[in-house]
Amino acid sequence: MKKNRLFILFSMIFLITTISLTSIARAVAIKQDTTDVSSDDTEKNKEQETGSSSAADEQRTDEQETALSTTDQQKDEVIASSTNQEHTETGGAEDFNDDALKWKDATWTFDRDSGILTINSGELGSYESSPWRRSDDKKIDGNQVKQIIFSGDNKAPKYSGSLFANLPNLTEIVNLAKLDTSQATNMDRMFLGCRSLKSIDLSQFNTGNVTSTEWMFQDCSSLTELNLKAFDTSNVTKIWMMFSGCASLTSIDLSNLDVKNVATMGKLFYGCSSLTSINLSGFDTSSAVNMGHMFQGCTSLKNLDLSSFKIKKVTTMMQMFRDVPLSSLTLGADFKFIGIDAGLSNPTALNTGDKLTGNWIKNDGKSAAYTTKNFIAKYGKTDDLKAGTYVAELKNNTAILETAIAFSTDSGGTVAKNAVIGDQLQGEIIVKHSAASPTEATAVAVKLSNIKLLTDVWALSPTVTVTTFDQTGKQTASNEQTIKNNELSLPTLPYGSYFKIRFTGTVWEKSDASPGYNYQYTLCHKNKSGTQKVEKTANFIINSGALNFKSVPNISFNDSYLPTEFNQIIDRKDADYAISVADYRSAQLPSDDAQAKPDRRNWDVIATASPFKDAAGKEIKLSTMAISFTNELGETTELGSDETRIASHDVAGETAKNNHLTKLSWAKDNGFKVVVHNRTDLDTTSYTAEVTFDLRTAP
Repeated sequence: MKKNRLFILFSMIFLITTISLTSIARAVAIKQDTTDVSSDDTEKNKEQETGSSSAADEQRTDEQETALSTTDQQKDEVIASSTNQEHTETGGAEDFNDDALKWKDATWTFDRDSGILTINSGELGSYESSPWRRSDDKKIDGNQVKQIIFSGDNKAPKYSGSLFANLPNLTEIVNLAKLDTSQATNMDRMFLGCRSLKSIDLSQFNTGNVTSTEWMFQDCSSLTELNLKAFDTSNVTKIWMMFSGCASLTSIDLSNLDVKNVATMGKLFYGCSSLTSINLSGFDTSSAVNMGHMFQGCTSLKNLDLSSFKIKKVTTMMQMFRDVPLSSLTLGADFKFIGIDAGLSNPTALNTGDKLTGNWIKNDGKSAAYTTKNFIAKYGKTDDLKAGTYVAELKNNTAILETAIAFSTDSGGTVAKNAVIGDQLQGEIIVKHSAASPTEATAVAVKLSNIKLLTDVWALSPTVTVTTFDQTGKQTASNEQTIKNNELSLPTLPYGSYFKIRFTGTVWEKSDASPGYNYQYTLCHKNKSGTQKVEKTANFIINSGALNFKSVPNISFNDSYLPTEFNQIIDRKDADYAISVADYRSAQLPSDDAQAKPDRRNWDVIATASPFKDAAGKEIKLSTMAISFTNELGETTELGSDETRIASHDVAGETAKNNHLTKLSWAKDNGFKVVVHNRTDLDTTSYTAEVTFDLRTAP
C-alpha cells in the first residue's frame, strides 16, 4: 500500500470580553515530486509578331491603323497641335465654361489652373470628339488634365477605344463608376499612356459586349493595383498588349478572366518590370493563336505557373519568356513549346548561394536534368518531362547530411535518459552538413518528414524553432516554423553548417522500449544522385508519474471567546478550504501481463490528528478540545490517533492529460471544525494542533 504523508497545522485563538487578538498560522513545508515599355508601332510590331496566326489579325488596313493606334509619334503630334493652337488660353475655368462645350451630349468644363476636367451627364462621343482631341479652338491641352470628374450619369460610346488615352498627367478619374459601358464593344487603348494613374476603379464596368481590349492599359506605368474581378470577358477575342508597360504593377490576379475565345494575347505583360506574382489559374488558352512576347521584360518575375494553359492553336511563342529570370516554372499536361525561339533563359537560383549547372530539373527530382534548349524541345515528349514544377539543377550537389536527436527535461540543460509523465520534454534534432561533403556542396530542399516523436505519449507543440549555425558554431539565423502533415521544410544548408530544431511539449503517457523503436523521423535532401533519405529511429523511455499532494494549506479557525457552554463548534475562517492532489500515473495497461493493473488506481486520503497545544506548549486533552471532520453525508468524526478517511477518489476513465489535478473541498457546514467540549483547561491564548494526511492507493 503506497503512502504519501503530509503534516499541517490547525490554529485558533480564544479571547476574553472584547479584547481582539490576531490568529497564528504556521507555514508548513510540503515535499513533492517535480517533475516603361513604349507603345510605338503597336500594329506594326504585332503584325511582325503574329507569324502564321489568322489572316484577320495580320491584315489591318492603313485606315484601321489611323483610327485605332496611338503611337508615340502621334502623341507628339497631338501635343504639338495643342501647343500651337491659334487661340490663347488665359485665365482659369472661365475659358472653358460654355454651354457649347459638349462631348456629344455631355457638357464639360475645364479649370486649367487645377487641371480638373468636369464632365456632366450625357452620352459621350468617340475619342476624336473628346475635349482634348476635338478639332476646333475649344480643344484643351491633354497634358494639362490632372483629374476627370464625372458629375452625373454618363454613357460610353459603342467604340470606347482610346477614350481616355494619352493623358500623361491624369492622376485620378472620379466617379468612373457612373460611366455606363454596357453598349461598349471595343475598349482598345482606353487608358493608353495614362502614365500618372495609380489606380482605376473598374468595379462597375460592364464589359459583357466587349470583344477587344488590346492596349487597354498600355504604358499606365504608375498603376500599382488593378482589380479586374468584375470584368466579363466571355466575348473578348483580343487582349494584345493589354497590360504592356504597366511597370509599377507588382501583382495581378486574372484567375477569373474568361479567355476561352481569345486568339491574340501576345505582349500581354510586356515590360511589366515590377511584377512578382501573376495568377493565371483560370486561363483557358485553347483558342489562343499568338503568345509572342507575352511575358517579355517581366524582370522581377521569379515564379510562373502556367499549369492551366492549353496549347492547341498557338502558332507563335516568339520571345515569350525573354528577360524573365525564372527560378520556378510550372507547366501542365496540355502545355507544349511552339518553335525554338520562346526566349526561355537558364533557370535562376531558388536560394542565394546555390551553385547551378544551368539545367532544368523537376523539383521532386523525378526527371533528368535538361539544358534549356532540350527542355523546350522535349517537354511533353519524354516520360520524365511531364506536368510539374521545374527548377534549376544544383552544381556539385553531393551533400552528405548527418543527424542526431537528444531529449531534455530541464530546457536543454542536460541530456535526459528518460522522462516521467507530466514532464515538459524538449527534443532537439541536429542536422549537419557533413565534413565528408565537397566544400562547395549545398544541401537543398532539406526536409524532415514522417515526424513521429513519441506520437502517442508526447503532446508536441506544432511550432518548432529552427536555428542555423555556421562552420564556427556562430548562430546565423533563427525562426519558427509549423509542422504540417508530419513534415517540416528547412532552409538550405551550406557546407559545414548545421541546424538545431527544437521541439517542445508535455509527456502525458508512459512509453516502454519496443523491440524496434518508439520514435522516428526521416531527413530528406537532394544531391546529384537524386533525393536522399536518412532515417532515424530509437527508443526513449517515459515512466509513469507520481501520485502526491499538490497543495495542502494550513487551516485557521475563527477567533472565539472562551465558551460558556459545552460542545461549542468553532468554524474555520476559510469556508472554501481545499486540498489539491496531483496524479501523473499512467492509465495504460501493461502489454506484457494480462493480469496486471495500470499504475493509475483509486486513492484515499486518510487523516489523523494530535491534541491541541497552547502557546506555552501545554497539551490539551482531546476530551477538552478536538478537531472534527464532517463528511458529505453529515457524519462527524473527531480526529485523533485513529485513522479517518476524509476522501475517496475513483479514477475510472481518467488519463493523466485530462485528470492530473483533483481538488478536494467541502461545503461550509462540512469539513474541518473545532469542537470545545468544556473550558476547564482553556485560557485566552492561541492553540495549534497537527493533522497528518496520508494519500494512499486504495486496496
